[in-house]
Amino acid sequence: MTFLTQHATVRQQQRGIPQYVVESLMNHGKANYDHHGAEIITFPKMVRNRLKKVLPKQDYVKLESHFDCYAVMRDGRLITVGHRTKRIKD
Repeated sequence: MTFLTQHATVRQQQRGIPQYVVESLMNHGKANYDHHGAEIITFPKMVRNRLKKVLPKQDYVKLESHFDCYAVMRDGRLITVGHRTKRIKD
């Protein structure tokens, strides 16, 4: 189970990121290491294609507008969430 920090809760609310998006990131997203001890979890193209096959169409369409979201994890805790504006390098 992932522990959500107070900071992540506030950022999620401020940035209008629904809980189902955060849960989808945790369950299906791809983690990239930031080389500072944290993981950045995103929805890259390969994950989007897989989600299109496994999720019901209604759920996929609902999630599709949030594919630019990311989550930052460290030591099993969700640190923050946000919307990507730049490409995250692998």
